[in-house]
Amino acid sequence: RHYFGEKIGIYFCWLGVYTTFLWPAAAVGLLVFIIGCGLSGDDIPSQDICNDVNETVFYMCPPCDVSCDFFFLREACYYAQAAFLFDNGATVFFAAFMCVWAVFFLEYWKRTEIRQAYRWDVLGYEEQEEQPRAVFEATVKTKKENPVTGRLESYVPSFVKSGKLCRAVAVVIFFIMIVVAAVISIVVYRVAITAAMNKNDAVRPYSSITSSLTSAIIQVAIITILDKVYQKVAVVLTDWGIPIFFLVVQLV
Repeated sequence: RHYFGEKIGIYFCWLGVYTTFLWPAAAVGLLVFIIGCGLSGDDIPSQDICNDVNETVFYMCPPCDVSCDFFFLREACYYAQAAFLFDNGATVFFAAFMCVWAVFFLEYWKRTEIRQAYRWDVLGYEEQEEQPRAVFEATVKTKKENPVTGRLESYVPSFVKSGKLCRAVAVVIFFIMIVVAAVISIVVYRVAITAAMNKNDAVRPYSSITSSLTSAIIQVAIITILDKVYQKVAVVLTDWGIPIFFLVVQLV
C-alpha cells in the first residue's frame, strides 16, 4: 500500500484472500481424487472394458477414416480407468462444493474490501482525487488550463494519445494472434500425433493419453513463456503511454 498506493494495494489484498480460499478447495479436490482412486476398482464400465473375457468380443470401429484400423474394446482399458479418476460420483459433490465456495468467497471479499477501504480511509474514493504521477509531470511539457480549478496542468494532446493508443492496440492484437496461432498449433499437433501413433499397433492404445498429456505440457510451457513476455510488454506499453495516474496495461 505505501509503495504502490491504495488501488494496487487493494488488488494484493484480494489476491491474498483468494489464495487463502484456495486451500479448502484444493483439500476437497484432493479428497475427491483419493475417493476416485478408491472407487476405481468398483466401476462396472471400467471392469467390463478391462475384462479379459471380453477382449475378443467387442470389436470397435476405427477412430479415423484413413490410417486407423479396427481395435478391441479392451485396448481402451487404461484410458477408461484414468478417466474414472476425474469423472466419478464424488466429482458431483465437488462441483456443488465449488458453487458454494464461489458464493462464500464473493461475499467474504465484499466485506473484506469495505473493511480494508475503511481502514485505509479511501471510502468514496474518486480517481479525480489522485495526484498525477511525477513521471507524467516531468515528461509532458504541454500545459492546459483546468476549467474547474483554473490552474495550468500537464496535458497530452488528443492526436498524440490517439497515435499511442492505436499502436498499443496493434501490439495487443498481435499478441492475441500469437495466442490463437498457439491454440491452433496444439490442435494440429494432437491430430498429427494421434494419427501417427494409430499407424503402429503397439502404441495405438496409448495414442489418446499420449496426445492429451504431451499437448497439455506444451500448453503449460507456452502459457509460462507468454506470461513472462506479457509482463515485459505491459511495462513497456505503460511507460510508453505516459499515463497520468499509476495504471498498468494488462495483456490478458
